[in-house]
Amino acid sequence: FFAFFKDYPELTVPVVHSCKGLDNALAFDTEFNSVLSDKEDNQCEGVVIKPFKHVFHNNAGSLFYIKKKNAKFMEKKQRTHKSRPEWSAEVNKWRETFLEYLNEERLESVYSKEGRITDPKLIGKYIGYIMKDATDTFLKEEDFNKDDFEKDECKYIMSMDNKVREWILQEVR
Repeated sequence: FFAFFKDYPELTVPVVHSCKGLDNALAFDTEFNSVLSDKEDNQCEGVVIKPFKHVFHNNAGSLFYIKKKNAKFMEKKQRTHKSRPEWSAEVNKWRETFLEYLNEERLESVYSKEGRITDPKLIGKYIGYIMKDATDTFLKEEDFNKDDFEKDECKYIMSMDNKVREWILQEVR
């Protein structure tokens, strides 16, 4: 695979810098003229940071690199992160109860209805199936009244736990 690119170097981007360690790579200044064009005042849009010797993959199996954009090319402004709200004891109690409905047996039940997941692109769809099934059962079996809570409290109580995503990812790996 890599031999192909040695024969066609015009299909690759040049290495503009090599350094030791991720911290040094992340500190690399992206404000320089692009090496892909001879034009003056042609700022680089960003750089791709990747390990020199290793290849890493994300949970879905795709190659994992870090893209560091020049601040002048940012599509979004930096968001300020809101602090997480403090929930009441009652909200936390209902959240814990709802999380009991998110279990591997429910996942198997969804698989029996929808078939086993084979494509990582369907992860969101299967998460939706599991969450709908869990929410419907929770509302049917528990003495939970949505009207007793604010909208954001209900959303928190009946929200996904990352373990659901991990169970599904194990299936498609």
